[in-house]
Amino acid sequence: MEEVLVLAPNAWNIHARLGELQYMAATASGVDKGSYQKLMAEAIKRFSRSIELCDDYLRGYYDLKLVTKQLLSDGAKATRQADDSEFALPDTSTIERLNELATAKLSEIVRHSGAHDRGWRGYSEAEVAAARELLAEDATATKR
Repeated sequence: MEEVLVLAPNAWNIHARLGELQYMAATASGVDKGSYQKLMAEAIKRFSRSIELCDDYLRGYYDLKLVTKQLLSDGAKATRQADDSEFALPDTSTIERLNELATAKLSEIVRHSGAHDRGWRGYSEAEVAAARELLAEDATATKR
């Protein structure tokens, strides 16, 4: 995937796909804390880059919401190491802000897509439904 980015550095979908692979690797069983943080930090970086390149990329926002939600529920703290600071997790307030941004944009996409507004019709119904479910999970957890 990284070689594809060398050929197409502005391919937002490839950045997101690489972030998904890193997220899956981070959440696999048997991953130590250092590798987990490195992989999650890289996943955040890739998802953020994907939405930077395409402001309305539902999958990028969905994945960013998923990763930040996971980190916030884990209570993961950044542990900066002198030799590996590039892969340190952002601080908790930054993760919360990224989560809020992803939530707001996903809500906007779901709302406009559901209303069949002009200019918001290109999204897959399955992806919109998945985003709606993720937002509903978040709303349920907030009401408790």
